[in-house]
Amino acid sequence: MQIIYGKNSVETYIQYAPNLVFEILLYSGVTEKTLKEVEALAVKAKISYRMIEKKELSKLVDGKAVHQGICAKVKDFEYRDIHEVLGDVKASGKIPFFILIDQMQDPRNLGAILRTADCTGIVDGIIITEHNSCDVSAAAIKTSTGAALNIPVIKVKNSKSIIDLLKKEGIWICGVDMVGAQTYRKQAYDMPLCLVIGGEDKGIRPIIKREMDFNVYIPMHSKTVNSLNVSVATSLLVYEVMHQRME
Repeated sequence: MQIIYGKNSVETYIQYAPNLVFEILLYSGVTEKTLKEVEALAVKAKISYRMIEKKELSKLVDGKAVHQGICAKVKDFEYRDIHEVLGDVKASGKIPFFILIDQMQDPRNLGAILRTADCTGIVDGIIITEHNSCDVSAAAIKTSTGAALNIPVIKVKNSKSIIDLLKKEGIWICGVDMVGAQTYRKQAYDMPLCLVIGGEDKGIRPIIKREMDFNVYIPMHSKTVNSLNVSVATSLLVYEVMHQRME
């Protein structure tokens, strides 16, 4: 079982995945508007709910979490198998597009990337690593505003092994890195593609950089800042891929 929190996340689960929700918990001091909205959704979906005190709610979620007075007990997030996802993509007939995140630490960045992936509608799956990476946690789900329900997330033990598999499937590997790169707007993305994003502090690890077919970078013109937040950078790149494929 997993605890999720935040009004948008909980309401998304109630509306689109009620079978995954065990119980809804509301802080007794929640606004009347929120209470009525959630009650109506819960009754319609036939999901039990109850009021709890702030102390009990704080025990269920991270003490610093912005829970908005609402959380829910849901089924643990289910990661997908890469072979199943590749099969789904082949069956759809579309040009594959994956995002591989190499050891990202902040679940809020993961959630923001999930949200972008869902909004663009072109990302077939997000691949994360088991070690030194955040999971699809309550914080990631909240930041994604429920988009985590719509995008397949694949958890793998080894980034290099998954890159080898994708290459065998005819998928090109594109790194976001300054070395040997051209600006992201000048690169064509009309081929089967996996975009590799590095972690917040160190970027793509050297052992993974060697596996790239090509690299792109986002130009920076600041005198003091040399990079964007990783989720913002990913959004720019994903929307560029979407733009090119829609032309």
